[in-house]
Amino acid sequence: MAVLWLVAMMVRQGWIRQLADRLPLVVTVGKNGLVCFVWGTMISLLADILLYLATDGRPGNWSGLMADMAAIASMLAIGALAQAWKDYRKRIKQRRGHAAHAH
Repeated sequence: MAVLWLVAMMVRQGWIRQLADRLPLVVTVGKNGLVCFVWGTMISLLADILLYLATDGRPGNWSGLMADMAAIASMLAIGALAQAWKDYRKRIKQRRGHAAHAH
C-alpha cells in the first residue's frame, strides 16, 4: 500500500508527467506493451543465457550490469521500432482510405 500511495502522490504532484516528458522512449515502450513484453522476455532470456555461457556460469557484478544495460537498450530499441511500424501501418491504411474515396 505504501508504494501505491507514493505513486499516487507522484502523479498528483506532476512528477510522473515530468518524468515522461524527459524519457519519451520509456513512454513509447509503455504504449507498445504487448510487443515489448514478449520481446523483452526473449531479450532477457537471451542476455542471461549469453552471460552464463560467457562467464562459465559465474557472472560477476560488472558483467551482469553490462548484460542488463544491453537488455534495456535493446528494449528501448524494440519500443521505438514497434512504434515506427505502428505509425507506418496507420499511414498506409489512411492512404488506402483516401484512394478508395477518390475513385
